[in-house]
Amino acid sequence: MNDQIKKIIIASAASNWIIGKNGSLPWNIPADLQHFKRTTMGFPVLIGRRTFDSIGKILEGRINIVVSRSLEPVTKDNLIIVNSIERGIEQAVSRNYERFYIAGGSSIFAQTIKIAHELIISHVTGDFEGDSYFPKIDLENWQTESISTYPEFVIKLYKKKERK
Repeated sequence: MNDQIKKIIIASAASNWIIGKNGSLPWNIPADLQHFKRTTMGFPVLIGRRTFDSIGKILEGRINIVVSRSLEPVTKDNLIIVNSIERGIEQAVSRNYERFYIAGGSSIFAQTIKIAHELIISHVTGDFEGDSYFPKIDLENWQTESISTYPEFVIKLYKKKERK
């Protein structure tokens, strides 16, 4: 597998690490959604089927790679349905992009955090009720590279620390 392609997790999480409630975001922050769109535009986005369902449409301007055990594999226009994360990564790698984004949900994040090169986390101010969590970030493995502050959230870019 090509390790040259940068694997970047992009997520929005509350202070208590909640990322979802009943299949959707527990908050409505247009500036964060614009950040997601601006950052991922033009690159493949790997998401789970439930996240794809919650979005409700194909994300325009991006190849949508959806991981599903229940849907039949498909390749059509900007939609690719695969039956495993590994196949999804293969699809992103085979298209020769310099990077691709992993955009959830919690199961996809938990399974890919160890292989990701970067994390872009919008830390939403406050605790929220929900049923989906972002996995714990072990700061022994990640260093904060940059911080951008907005009224309702703070975006932190974490880069994986080099192994010595």
